[in-house]
Amino acid sequence: MKQLLFGYGLILSALIGALLDGFYWLQNALIELFWPTIAARPVINLLIVLVIGAIILVTQRLWGTLPQNIIKIRVQLKTTGSVDYRRVLLQLIVPAIILVSGTSLGPEATLVSSTVLYGVWMAEKLNYVAHNFQSADTRARLQMLVVPHRYLQSLSVADWKNQFPSKLIRNALIGIFFTNMLIWFAIGFHISGLHSLVMHIGVSHWQSNELWLFGPILAVSYGLGTVIEWLLVHLKWLIANRFTNPLILVTVGGAAIYLCGLLVPEVLFSGQHNFHLFATNWPNQAGITLLGVAILKLILTAISQSTGWLGGDIFPVLFAATNFGFAISYLLPNSDQIFVVTLFVMGMATAILKSPLLVGSLMGILYVPTNLIGIVVLATLLMMLLKRTNKILAWIGKLQFSFPWPKWNAIKSKD
Repeated sequence: MKQLLFGYGLILSALIGALLDGFYWLQNALIELFWPTIAARPVINLLIVLVIGAIILVTQRLWGTLPQNIIKIRVQLKTTGSVDYRRVLLQLIVPAIILVSGTSLGPEATLVSSTVLYGVWMAEKLNYVAHNFQSADTRARLQMLVVPHRYLQSLSVADWKNQFPSKLIRNALIGIFFTNMLIWFAIGFHISGLHSLVMHIGVSHWQSNELWLFGPILAVSYGLGTVIEWLLVHLKWLIANRFTNPLILVTVGGAAIYLCGLLVPEVLFSGQHNFHLFATNWPNQAGITLLGVAILKLILTAISQSTGWLGGDIFPVLFAATNFGFAISYLLPNSDQIFVVTLFVMGMATAILKSPLLVGSLMGILYVPTNLIGIVVLATLLMMLLKRTNKILAWIGKLQFSFPWPKWNAIKSKD
């Protein structure tokens, strides 16, 4: 039985990888179809925003927010032991259409949310097969293996432990299935002929005598990122409290996307979609231009997230931070530019996204030249240590406030 579950799990995880790749291909194909060039097109851009705005309003009314918020998914999973994955296939289609608008967001929110939803679906499918396969006849066995929306059973910790008592084996199976999903996603990515995600931002010839910049640049960029993150949170709060009607929200977001498309089309779409600019003469723009694009990108990202034009903010933040880095590198003309940019992105993006491991992994794998990977690893470890230290200090602060220290007035009264 365990061999059957393992083999069936490999098939299901491969299917999930193929479906996720289908979403990525669809959104990329639609963008290339409606945006052969990223340029200001007053009439066409307006029509695209109006149509997609109507789609957002209709789908919100019928099915709620798509893609589903990953935080809400985790809360639901923790409180009920399951999630509502009935519309997960739909969430691979609607967000792909929304991204055609030029919303300053990326596909990663849909990919992450759908991965979790499909993972729960897969676990409940395997659980039903584990409990009912042996007692079923041939027809029923075939049905439970093939029919996707039926023959599902919520998975408890006890069920999981009964099938695989060893914690090491359970974790290994999760890792194998996840890796298998990524492999089939990569295979589909290659077959569909999509552009490579690896896109180095330049060539570095940094020297060891520049290492003294490591700490100062990380500190300045992290501090600046912290301030920016605070401002973005308050901007989202302001929008959420100022506009409550869905029609007005979608209109505000659509207007922002449309205006940015006319004035600065480089801030449209996910940062990943525009990272190719750094391989052109784009970094040679004036520093004030790069700063303006970075700030506008972050503002549009926050507006898009707050008004229903949904998507992921990982690549937009990396794109904005990279523009910041190139602008700041002009202040250090005698230093290696890509070395400075890499450190600046590591600090700022970590402060905004709150995940040094995520930022470091993406920078090391996708964007920096190989001779800077060691610097990225070192910066990632330092940022992780800083994050852990902040958590410890926050815990100590809570402990101090919650500890029943003797009050000064009470001590004074005893005297």
